[in-house]
Amino acid sequence: MQYKKFLVYNICHKFPEDIKDLIYTMVKNDAAECIQRMYYNRVKLNLDILSYFLSMGSGVVSPYKFKRILVFFNNKIKYNFIHEPAIWIDAINDIYYPFGVNISHSPSIDTANDLRASIIERIKLSNASYYRTAIEWWEYF
Repeated sequence: MQYKKFLVYNICHKFPEDIKDLIYTMVKNDAAECIQRMYYNRVKLNLDILSYFLSMGSGVVSPYKFKRILVFFNNKIKYNFIHEPAIWIDAINDIYYPFGVNISHSPSIDTANDLRASIIERIKLSNASYYRTAIEWWEYF
């Protein structure tokens, strides 16, 4: 017997069996809806962050602003909910490379580069296929 069902059935022994079944179905349905809502919100947050990164990739961003953006989003990204790591890595690199290749290194650029590398590594490690094989499978499509 499942523990939720056990708890619902032991709440009150005076309730008839059909009332206990009704309470159990309500608890079970609410739990499923809560899990769906939580998953949707986490995926939606990731999509919002990704769309922000993609919109920034069209222009040149200063190293200081890039560092501030990465610091802000570093802990907000839900890495386990990323399904397409290649898009994320390309979006982050598109923001970085317009100024990272042509400007001499400064502390802001080095910090931004370290943060960028850290986020990209976390994106890679959150992918189950990469974690098991260490092969960047998205590079072969």
